[in-house]
Amino acid sequence: LGQPLVDRQSRVGLMFDLGTVDGGMLSLVYRHSPWLRVYGGGGTNGASPGLRAGVSLAPLRQRGFALNLDGGHFFPGDVNGIFSAFAGANYNDSRLLEDFDYHFVNLQAGWEVERGGLMFFVRGGVAFVWSQVEPEGLSQVRNLSSLVDSDGSVEAFLPSLRVGMIGFL
Repeated sequence: LGQPLVDRQSRVGLMFDLGTVDGGMLSLVYRHSPWLRVYGGGGTNGASPGLRAGVSLAPLRQRGFALNLDGGHFFPGDVNGIFSAFAGANYNDSRLLEDFDYHFVNLQAGWEVERGGLMFFVRGGVAFVWSQVEPEGLSQVRNLSSLVDSDGSVEAFLPSLRVGMIGFL
């Protein structure tokens, strides 16, 4: 109540970012304090829609350092196109990836700078990704990846990179 209007408005923002595990996301951000932000939103990995929620801690805000923890889910989609973009012309489509969904958790550290209500950031870290392949899909595949267990569970630690910006309203 006793805060100036500008202070109250700068607590809420919109974040747009691109990441290796979580694709392109648009999120609503709430800045609880100068060192704590929470966010949630949706986006796409290029094959299907997804959701993500997380928290940012900036204990050394003056130095531009922040830690992020977030998690989310991508709904079923054909991710063969994503794999072929990285693997190149020798990639053969997999039936297992035609209707693939996954969950993820990112732990990242990074650098951020804020000027005039705009914050730019670059983050890197590790993501834990997991999914479950249907049993009937497993029976159709001759050579399973080392990431797929015999029961169809898929779990992997992957590098996680993200770049983006927040516009505080």
